[in-house]
Amino acid sequence: MPPLRASYLIQYRGALIGRQFKQLAQVMPFAIHGLVNEDLFKIWLAAGRMMAKMWYPEIDNVDLYCENLEQQISNFLDLVATTDPERIKAKPKFHILTHTPEDVRRFGPPILSSTEVFECYNAVFRFCSILSNHQAPSRDISQKFSSLARFKHITSGGWWQDSTTEKWVRAGPDLRQFFLKTTRIQEYLGWLNPMLTVLGDIQLCRVNERETFWSETKASSAIALLAEQPTCPDDTQVLRGQRVTSQTQDAVKLGDFVIAGTNSESIIGRLIEIVQVPRSFVPPSAAGHTTATGTYLVMERFTLGGLHAEYQMPTLHRPIEPQIVLFHAEQLHMPVNIQHDCLRGQCSTASSVHEIQEHERTERHILTISHVDDAHFILNMQALHNAHVLARVLPSDVTQAKPVVEDRVQHHRDIASKLQVITSDRRELNRAKRQLTKTMRTEQRSGVKRSAEDAGIDTVVRMGPSIHPHQTIGTTAAPFVLPGSDTMPSSSQL
Repeated sequence: MPPLRASYLIQYRGALIGRQFKQLAQVMPFAIHGLVNEDLFKIWLAAGRMMAKMWYPEIDNVDLYCENLEQQISNFLDLVATTDPERIKAKPKFHILTHTPEDVRRFGPPILSSTEVFECYNAVFRFCSILSNHQAPSRDISQKFSSLARFKHITSGGWWQDSTTEKWVRAGPDLRQFFLKTTRIQEYLGWLNPMLTVLGDIQLCRVNERETFWSETKASSAIALLAEQPTCPDDTQVLRGQRVTSQTQDAVKLGDFVIAGTNSESIIGRLIEIVQVPRSFVPPSAAGHTTATGTYLVMERFTLGGLHAEYQMPTLHRPIEPQIVLFHAEQLHMPVNIQHDCLRGQCSTASSVHEIQEHERTERHILTISHVDDAHFILNMQALHNAHVLARVLPSDVTQAKPVVEDRVQHHRDIASKLQVITSDRRELNRAKRQLTKTMRTEQRSGVKRSAEDAGIDTVVRMGPSIHPHQTIGTTAAPFVLPGSDTMPSSSQL
């Protein structure tokens, strides 16, 4: 996920699309902590964890997944009902959520039912009707799509039956090679060559920065925890890299937090160096972990702590004694999203920097958060990318959902009782308003030209506080006063 453009999100807050909402859901708890009440903060936490669980592209254990997903949905609904019980009754989508585990058992991961990706075809539809006379747009668009599908089938090596010879034929080898060699055509047709991304591939640094000696690298003195040290003399010339491909096909750059290891042992930390050594210096025991050349990565290891008291996410801490670990590029699992523990460090927005526009520094200043340390972080469990892989690596007690309400049945009864009070009070209030409006219209028809104050109608002063979801439920609004009376009429009079 690219860095959020805060100014853009605020400026166009009323016209955001699904992509922006997904970005906000992943980082919202870190942005609103201390700005909203505790109930709303817990709702964002529950919504983020539930959303990350629904974004699994593959499920290892369906029963365990559905059990955790059902608990996440229950937590979200319980928190929303506590804050705004009327919304639960008014929005059908809250009820539809409860059927998600059943749909998963029948149709697979919920992300397969996402229809947002098809909204991009709206632009394709418009492009297909540009050269049309707009007399039959549906026919013109369908013919254009048929032509595109035929072109895709032919260029990708598909077969079709010749109407003359009644034999199955396909395009010649030159046309098929044109498709395989032209990446632009592949992108247009939505095809990704799996050979373009290879595990352990690196992007080297600039020409004047990539070459160095083995003795000048951090890898030469790193702890050989996951990989053996290469047998390089100190004066061996090696190459530095700035990006490397992980097992999840992600491009990981220097400074990113990553998880690496074997099937039996995994560690987490910050990637600080990428080194490529000649293949001849790689130990024979590591031959299965290398490609044409030996690519080694260096990590500054962090320890995984307990759950954060506020965010309920795992914490990461730098050890007192720094641990620099060496491992193979093929042992890099994936990058992870981390957030600084600003609550612990009491970070503030005291510093300001020049705003950058069009890659140019302007004279305007914007406030930035100044982190007081670089040792304490929070592992973001609401990140959508690689959430299913992260669940395999972390302990089960960290990823398993826990109920926010002990006795859900009693909790629902209490909310239902409070909702009945709210509904009854609002019903009486609406009745009084209708009676007041009816009385004033009757006087106007009879020719009495008097204002509400002259008629002795008090519609504002005598009203009690409005009922709001965040207010203590059960407060009864003060009555309206009808013309010629000092008291609220009875229900029979209304």
